[in-house]
Amino acid sequence: MENKNLKDGVGSLIDAFRKQSQTHLDFSFAGDAETLLPDDIAACVYWVLKEALTNIQKHALAQYAEVRLQITHSQLELDVKDNGQGFQVPPLNQLTQENHFGLAGLRERTELAGGELFVSSAHGRGCHIALKILLNTSKNGSNG
Repeated sequence: MENKNLKDGVGSLIDAFRKQSQTHLDFSFAGDAETLLPDDIAACVYWVLKEALTNIQKHALAQYAEVRLQITHSQLELDVKDNGQGFQVPPLNQLTQENHFGLAGLRERTELAGGELFVSSAHGRGCHIALKILLNTSKNGSNG
């Protein structure tokens, strides 16, 4: 996904979720929408958000969800939270063993983009997925 399409891609995901889900979704964006992101980072943001929204819609039984995307010249942060039923997050090395293939794929994609993915959840306490990627580093600064 190219950077210029990230804004449209995120908007499409948010719109589709709102149309297809009973969960109320709040979305906020802060920062510079024109910040140029390498393609792998833009794709990572899109796929993390897509998987998170899919999980909320299919599994969470949430009444409320929140998506916050913030882009500065030095960092990108994506936070997705819901108030759903939650789940026990297995250790990283057991994600695929416990059929959490989506989370395993997101962790791999995030690492390839030079970022970190944090998943916090517990039964009855909803879920929080946080993506953090430092921008303008040698690892991810010029591949887009």
